[in-house]
Amino acid sequence: AREQLVEAAAELDDPLLEKFLSAGGGLDAVSPEELMAALRRITVKERAGGAVVVLLGAAFKDKGVQPAMDSIIRLLPSPLDRPPVTAVPAGAAAAADFAVEEAA
Repeated sequence: AREQLVEAAAELDDPLLEKFLSAGGGLDAVSPEELMAALRRITVKERAGGAVVVLLGAAFKDKGVQPAMDSIIRLLPSPLDRPPVTAVPAGAAAAADFAVEEAA
């Protein structure tokens, strides 16, 4: 499974692809740190080519919750990784909709 993950990530990240091919492939071709760095570059890209990082876990007895939270912090972009948001020009209409459901 790890080799498939590395191969899939290498298709979307040129530095990882070069490292993977120069090492001859295999499980030892890429370190866990290099893989996480590549996954971060892939998720931070404006258009990642359809790449979505999927994390699995269960809230029952907190199995996998902490690794999922750690991965969110390590992989997903922060506001500093994104371009600034521009405001709506003066005089233009702007609205926001919210759906609120109250439990009976």
